[in-house]
Amino acid sequence: MNIMNKDWLILVEKFDVESARIKFENICESLFKRIYPNKTIRTVKVSQGDGGIDVFIGEIGEEPIDVIQCKFFVDGLEESQKSQIRKSFKTVIESTEFETKSWTLCIINILDLKQNIWWSSWKSNLKDKYNLSNQFIKLKDGNELIDQLKQYNLYNTAFELEDS
Repeated sequence: MNIMNKDWLILVEKFDVESARIKFENICESLFKRIYPNKTIRTVKVSQGDGGIDVFIGEIGEEPIDVIQCKFFVDGLEESQKSQIRKSFKTVIESTEFETKSWTLCIINILDLKQNIWWSSWKSNLKDKYNLSNQFIKLKDGNELIDQLKQYNLYNTAFELEDS
């Protein structure tokens, strides 16, 4: 079942899915720049060696960084998407190139009951396995991201809407 905030469909309608995915990462980067105006925030060029990072906050290599993983799942959150999430997290947490302070998953989707149960259970298992704080793994779903884009006056820019 694919549940997402309908606003994200604007990107899919305006661009092809791959371009919409890149646009989503850019939107997340802009949002985090607005939320943390005094911090270094960068995107990482997509490649095999991106270390599981889409966006990071902080001085990489000098201090523990906050990692932002952006997943544009137009087909919902099924087993294949969960596998991508697990793999991305494992790449980040086991990296020897940088230290991680927190890991945030940004998705366009809204989790149903079963998906919320999966998320909580997965997060809890990782917390125990890697001895992480309660705040280490975070989720920003499609609704929360839309609310924050509106809160920081980025909504129209993000969706390339004309200011009316």
